[in-house]
Amino acid sequence: MHPRRPPAALRRAVFGALLVTALAAQAGPPPGPEIGVILERLQGDRRVVLAYLAHDNPDLALTALDRWRATLRAEGARLAAARQGRSDPGPVLEALDASLAEAAQAVERADLARARALVEAATAPLDAWRRAEGLRLFSDCIADLSGRYDALDRYRQAGPDLGDVQVRAGVGTAAAEVATAIGLCDGQAGARIRSDPEFRRLADGMSDSLAKIPAALEARDPARLHRLLIELRAFERLLAFRYG
Repeated sequence: MHPRRPPAALRRAVFGALLVTALAAQAGPPPGPEIGVILERLQGDRRVVLAYLAHDNPDLALTALDRWRATLRAEGARLAAARQGRSDPGPVLEALDASLAEAAQAVERADLARARALVEAATAPLDAWRRAEGLRLFSDCIADLSGRYDALDRYRQAGPDLGDVQVRAGVGTAAAEVATAIGLCDGQAGARIRSDPEFRRLADGMSDSLAKIPAALEARDPARLHRLLIELRAFERLLAFRYG
């Protein structure tokens, strides 16, 4: 059982003090990890927390939340030190820490739905900060992919009339947009991700399914198209869950 959290005002004061202390401890400061590496590390902790919440595992979710907050304090100091003329990320890091503390309280109340909503929204201020500063992550490419996929997924949710030439053209255009997006993400992925067997399975599987859509449209076969769209939805959700 995790101990009771201190009041929000005290948490913010403690977080600020720890951040200042960590910054002061860096004589110079020494060169730290690249900003992108720091931000990806924070994103990685977020995915772990969401995975435990999705599998209804409150104990591991709390442990992961604590680890994420520890990463936030250590890497937040490095991020502030390495910002190189960019605006101060301190306020958004404090906001993130406060959101994670609130999510932990929700987990302790066994309100996992509330905790998940808090975690999903927690990085919004940090995301807004980095985008304003021109800092793009690989997870942004996956988010763009998911956004483009929505236009294709509507044909899974409501069976299209493939006898209508305009409907077939709409499906084909949406599929081509998704194929372009997955190609962009494959190109933007670092060497480690690009060679990851899980990423290859998902990205290549998505590309293979997309490549079969023109034949389904040509045959005006709604059942075949629906099977492909179900496959694609699974690939897209797994990519978002693993790399988004």
